[in-house]
Amino acid sequence: MSQQAEHGSSKNSSSDEAISLESHVADLISKLPSREGLSERMVLYKNYWLRPYFVESVLCLQNSFKPRHDDIILASNPKCGTRLRSHQPLPEVVPFIEIPRNTYFTYLENLPSPRLLATHLPLSLFPKSTTCGCRVVYICRDPKDAFVSRCVDLETAFNMFSKGFSGYGSFWDHCLEYWRESIAMPDRALKYEEMLSDPVKHVIKIAAFIGVPFSTKEEEDGVPDEMVRLCSFEKLSSLYVNKTGEFFRHGNMVIENSAYFRKAKVGDWQNHINEEMGRKLDCIVKEKLKGSGLTL
Repeated sequence: MSQQAEHGSSKNSSSDEAISLESHVADLISKLPSREGLSERMVLYKNYWLRPYFVESVLCLQNSFKPRHDDIILASNPKCGTRLRSHQPLPEVVPFIEIPRNTYFTYLENLPSPRLLATHLPLSLFPKSTTCGCRVVYICRDPKDAFVSRCVDLETAFNMFSKGFSGYGSFWDHCLEYWRESIAMPDRALKYEEMLSDPVKHVIKIAAFIGVPFSTKEEEDGVPDEMVRLCSFEKLSSLYVNKTGEFFRHGNMVIENSAYFRKAKVGDWQNHINEEMGRKLDCIVKEKLKGSGLTL
């Protein structure tokens, strides 16, 4: 058989496999429990409410994502500071694992090592081998602030959020998965509020954790301080590239670059929801986290 014929046969085989996988994924998603979300239908997959195309991404990742021992993964619930931890401003520079840019996430394989990646996925939805050797830095935040940062229709959304029905499922279950893993494995879990109160201290700790500690001279010369300045909310949110353009579009949903930068204020929830709603959410979270050692 000629090389051209072999190449054509291999290409057809890959195409057939892709079509078969797409058909399998579509069939699985169609059978999942579903309900209407704030803007579109959501499905329940492994105890997490997700948009159908995110479930598709998760299933495709199981087959295509190949973790590397030197990967660094920045993980969080939405609106909990992933962008503020990125040394570069745009999601294109620190790509989300679950948001594809081309067919079956092949772009991730083309990134040079060590890769710096971001995700909002619950830990239990990662490909099983992802955390083997990878450094995972997780950040959690007061759920009240995270809630008002991600929602517009607050009254309707609050009832859903307080029942664990939001874009990436239950906020507290998401936090608990990473928290428990941080106890069992040497992964670092950070709190948004603590990080903002002393960012230089936490930048130094993170650098040591991911295996690239600052030298004594670098600390004396103020390199960590300069990194904090370059990655500050004020600096990143003021960049033209972060004020314009779109990062992601799917159907009627559009995520603009500016959506990644709101206020980054601790306690801003008090300007958007009343004290009764705040107390209700605090009680729910306290009950859900009871006995874990985690407080939010």
